[in-house]
Amino acid sequence: MVSFGDGSWRLAKSLIALYNQINTKFPLRNKSGDGTIAGAAHHRSNPNSDHEPDATGVVRALDITHDPAHGVDTCRLAENLRLGRDRRIKYVISHRRIFGDEGYASRNGRSAWTWEHYGGPNPHDTHMHVSVNASDALADDTSAWGLGDSGDAVQIVQENTGSQPCLPNPPPAQSRQGTRRNRSVRSRPAARGHA
Repeated sequence: MVSFGDGSWRLAKSLIALYNQINTKFPLRNKSGDGTIAGAAHHRSNPNSDHEPDATGVVRALDITHDPAHGVDTCRLAENLRLGRDRRIKYVISHRRIFGDEGYASRNGRSAWTWEHYGGPNPHDTHMHVSVNASDALADDTSAWGLGDSGDAVQIVQENTGSQPCLPNPPPAQSRQGTRRNRSVRSRPAARGHA
């Protein structure tokens, strides 16, 4: 079960809205990889994560389990979020790919709203990570998210460009060693969430 806060921290309201919108649209989905606040292992490996409460006690990250069998194809959801360019989004990670808004792109020398390779230790192939901006006005905006309908936007992008947004091309260095490392990340306790 995902926690929205415990008095010492709270989840950004826009992410609560996103979580509830996904659960309403896909009531039978698997939630085992969902997460908000960082667990101890995640905190040790990435203490500056958006899964950590900021100075005001707000957690600005949410993980959603990849469960295409029950309608939650996080590849398609992530692509629909990218195409929608929601101003609340700071960045999204899914299946070894990452995109971010203009601020994220500028800080990281990337192109805004463009899929790029994500080389972090967790490939995010069992869940999608969504981080929202530091502005409370944006982070707490509870308007509906553009999730798309049945991946239509993804289908159109693939037909028009031949791209495969859910099939990244990881660099050759991501081999057995990376797989072993990722297993240890996925096996950490999920009591407080993860990235």
